[in-house]
Amino acid sequence: MSSSYDAGKTIEISLRRMDAPKAAHFLTVIQGVSVRRAVPIESQPLILGREPTRPFFLPDADVSRTHCALRLAGDAVLVQDLGSTNGTFVDGERVTAERALPVGALLQIGRHALKHELLRPDEVAQLEQLANELERARGYVQALIPAPVASGPLRIDWCYVPSSILGGDALGYHELPGGRCAVYVIDVCGHGVASAMHSASVLNALRSQTLPNADFGEPAQVLERLNEAFRMEEHDGMYCTVFYGVVDPAAGKVRYATAGHPPAIVLGADGRILHRLATKNPPVGTFDRRTFGQAEAEFAHGDRLYAFSDGVYEILDRDGKERDLEDFERELVAASVAEGSVGPRRIYDLACAAAGIDVPQDDFTMLLVEHAPPSTA
Repeated sequence: MSSSYDAGKTIEISLRRMDAPKAAHFLTVIQGVSVRRAVPIESQPLILGREPTRPFFLPDADVSRTHCALRLAGDAVLVQDLGSTNGTFVDGERVTAERALPVGALLQIGRHALKHELLRPDEVAQLEQLANELERARGYVQALIPAPVASGPLRIDWCYVPSSILGGDALGYHELPGGRCAVYVIDVCGHGVASAMHSASVLNALRSQTLPNADFGEPAQVLERLNEAFRMEEHDGMYCTVFYGVVDPAAGKVRYATAGHPPAIVLGADGRILHRLATKNPPVGTFDRRTFGQAEAEFAHGDRLYAFSDGVYEILDRDGKERDLEDFERELVAASVAEGSVGPRRIYDLACAAAGIDVPQDDFTMLLVEHAPPSTA
């Protein structure tokens, strides 16, 4: 026997292991909302679905309101589909009757994937800490967006709702000399921490006006400088689409440039579409290109400019049909004609109602600039 053997120490370690907290059954979200969140599975059935009144729900048009149930039976976890429309799957196999969900198996519901894991209290605490840090990061990104503007010649409002705890969208605006205002919407590829931090970096470069040799009143020049500063090969393959506009209320004009981004829409006071603002430029960071194009359009009193990301209109409706930009334009015009000035939050609510969801399937980001009538400016 080794001379280093200590019977008392060995017994002490063994007793500590026996007293260690026992691991319990949890679901962790691998793909979908609240990634890595730990949800306990107990003897009381855990109902998963799209119903927002439950403590944990899955905002997904492919998930039924009451989709499936999990329960702990002895030391086994059982899963049962509750008549869902699109089915419940364990490691790719559809659940047709109550069956076991082994430790390590993936439970697939709509576009969400949840893993069955045995976790100790300290491991659960680590996951909760990670979730809290992600929530703080989300708060940081949102804190970069300035408050809405309710008075003056330009009224500005916005709606920013990431589809997961961290998205890749951002928006902003700032004053320029001569009473002009720069407005911009950014959409970085992907979701999660990397995308959110990249969008925050691009947003900070715009809001602080720190791009070298850039005239922030010239949209094409701003996109050129962004393209030089954020080359994808130097930023882990990240690229972004951008709308950048300069609104001049005194001249009644908007100068703009887009980089692979959906066109902004200008509605007249009667709610009809006057302009679609887009230029043929590639996404920022994708090409070593020295020049970008820009254009100009009328922006009269009573006109409203909507700039947005593709998550605003690329939504599956209740029937599983994918809506497109034309669908969105028709609904925007219809709502504007019926209700007058329609704010971004109202448009968000209409989109969620059409899809039968409570949280968007993609980042929902919209910026509204209204040229106030002279009597209210």
